[in-house]
Amino acid sequence: MKIFNLKTAARTLIFLKEHGIDSYEELAQKSAAASRDFHQVSSRLKEIGERKKAITELQKQIGTYGKTRETYQRYLVSGSVIRSYPAFSSGFKSVFRKYSLLAKC
Repeated sequence: MKIFNLKTAARTLIFLKEHGIDSYEELAQKSAAASRDFHQVSSRLKEIGERKKAITELQKQIGTYGKTRETYQRYLVSGSVIRSYPAFSSGFKSVFRKYSLLAKC
């Protein structure tokens, strides 16, 4: 066990000399900087994950739009359902318009 501790201490000293760390204050500064960088990268990764989730959902909705576009066009031409269910049809139209505009981008 004693030899293991000596080897670990030797590796630590070699690391400190290679990185030009001569005092505890320098070690504390570099440690704080590394910790700060880690937290910045970590939060950025979280933002990227949330954005990826939003893009995946948007791709799904655009795919649905592409599949139902022709049916919706026929629905508009028929006009009978629009008079029967105005609340449903207005909501459906607004969602369809939203994704049809996004698909054109």
